[in-house]
Amino acid sequence: MTPFFFDSSGLAKRYAQETGTDWVRSVTDPGSGNRILISEITKVEVVNALMKKERTGEMTADEVELSTNRFLLHLRDQYHLVPIRSSMIDEAVRLVRSYTLRAYDAVQLATAVELNRTGNPSGTPLLIFVSADDPLNTAAQAEGLLVANPSSQ
Repeated sequence: MTPFFFDSSGLAKRYAQETGTDWVRSVTDPGSGNRILISEITKVEVVNALMKKERTGEMTADEVELSTNRFLLHLRDQYHLVPIRSSMIDEAVRLVRSYTLRAYDAVQLATAVELNRTGNPSGTPLLIFVSADDPLNTAAQAEGLLVANPSSQ
């Protein structure tokens, strides 16, 4: 069982057809046996990403409604939701001081870094960080995480 930590830019591809969607769907398929970890802020970010697709005309209102409902249903039993702790916020502050990251991206990365650190004290990568955001992926690699960009799979 491979653990994957998805940020919202990676996970949103499961719910909106775009480059990388097929790869994300195969990795997140319950039959794959993979463990999918997400930060609790991902709930807000994925719904926001879908709403943005409606506003820009990339998806219809009906498609967004269906995709949002599917995502909320999957939250119940297909993802391991990681609560944000104050230590993750402190780590996110360190990350925004070290890299050019948006605030929520720093929280996403801080969550993955902490999970990797606490799950594997030896420091070797334990999980695969999945994001479609190049600056975030660069920071994740610098922090010692294995990275997969679904847009290039």
